[in-house]
Amino acid sequence: MIKFISFILFLIIPFPLKAEEAKLYDLKIKLKPKVVESCVYWQGRKKVDWQEEIKNWHLGLPEKGNLPPSLFLEKIKITEDNDQRVSILPDSNVLKILSTDSFVISRSLDIDLEEYPLFNLDAEIGKAELFIYLGIDYNMDGLIDDYLSLDMPGEYNLLDLAEEKYKEFNYEYGLKLKNIVLFFNLSENSRKENSVGNVSFILREASFYNEHSLVISEAEKYPYPLKSKENKLNFLKQIKEINPSLVRIDDLVLKLKDFELPEEFKDWERTVLIKKIKLSRGKHKYEKIENPTFDIEWVIFEPVAVSQKQEIRSEPTITFKKINPTKYLVKVEGAKQPFWLVFSESFYKEWRLYRYQKSNIKNQNYFEEIVADYPKLGVKEATHLMKFTPSDIRFLFEKPLDAEHQLVNGYANGWYIEPKKIGLGENFVLAIYFWPQSLFYLGLGISGLTFLGCIVYLIWPRKRRVKKIPDTGYQIPVGGKNGV
Repeated sequence: MIKFISFILFLIIPFPLKAEEAKLYDLKIKLKPKVVESCVYWQGRKKVDWQEEIKNWHLGLPEKGNLPPSLFLEKIKITEDNDQRVSILPDSNVLKILSTDSFVISRSLDIDLEEYPLFNLDAEIGKAELFIYLGIDYNMDGLIDDYLSLDMPGEYNLLDLAEEKYKEFNYEYGLKLKNIVLFFNLSENSRKENSVGNVSFILREASFYNEHSLVISEAEKYPYPLKSKENKLNFLKQIKEINPSLVRIDDLVLKLKDFELPEEFKDWERTVLIKKIKLSRGKHKYEKIENPTFDIEWVIFEPVAVSQKQEIRSEPTITFKKINPTKYLVKVEGAKQPFWLVFSESFYKEWRLYRYQKSNIKNQNYFEEIVADYPKLGVKEATHLMKFTPSDIRFLFEKPLDAEHQLVNGYANGWYIEPKKIGLGENFVLAIYFWPQSLFYLGLGISGLTFLGCIVYLIWPRKRRVKKIPDTGYQIPVGGKNGV
């Protein structure tokens, strides 16, 4: 059973593909969402149009049953004629409120804090206090369970604040923000000094947003990562309707819906799309096609052997770990048949394959923390390191595995592994290593020893040696600056 496993994810560029004997291929594509550093604001707008937005606010407390805690109620003392003593003057950019007394404005909301964790309130306050209360539903039953209180206008991470406050509760279904209450409190002195018509409060912006976004089109973005069920379903529906083009093979254009797509949105960063295609003998060209939503991390053409059509054969499980840019460890389990090991780095003959000499048991912890899983490829990715190991100089004297190193997919490194033939068994650990790195370590060692020798040479003559003259008992210096 022939199988390709891909490691490093590089941009695919057009190149000639030479078709082998097999005419049927499994075309496998790994997509990566394009996440941009632009805010997705509340209700999809970067700025609030207060002439429209104020229609959703009302003067006074929220609806019955959604009242703030008793501490909040004790602070609010609003007269019955409050409506006549407060004037709300919205324009497109700001909300101006004129008042000679305390007042409350509130708005019902339905904000998923996992999707929009950041909140920014930009307000100008006169001689008064502003109390900000946010009603939180932490068990997703549609009712407010408690209120978050903020000290002053500014930017806050509401998700962090809510998780800290409700850490003793199980909110696995999410945290919802159900309303916002702004209490503007005038002191007695302020009430006496103010008169009707004075500007008491200016609200420039109230935004709930996410720092990252997933682009669907130029006009529409989703907060990223996608967490709410509603956003996941909407994204899947919309991206299938758009059906972006992904790859062109000669004159054939393959789109998203031409591949096997997952029924549910789980994690598009771990999804590998697969499609069987037929290629005639000869040379072919393929290239990725730009689209606003996805980058193509890698593409694999896996030849389907004739025997694969008649029988199902077991395939090895691969776990790989990047130690540094010149060394990768690969754990192989259940290798009962020969298989292709493909390393998606530009082909260079000095990439060599070695059996890792340390016992598998000692190195199990190397592969414990899995950061990505590609079940359709049978490949798992362990946490990367950035560790250079001068002891790898030993590879200068070790013989690489007897597996032919070949150019595959027009650019990558491939080894056809026959475990029984080269005495590996079914479970083993391999090292993919860039051999010239050992020469670098050797040169570094020689340079270090040379430098140390120079230091010793410079220091040693400065030590003064003393020679006694037997007849006189006098001593004269030998060597050194004034030595004889």
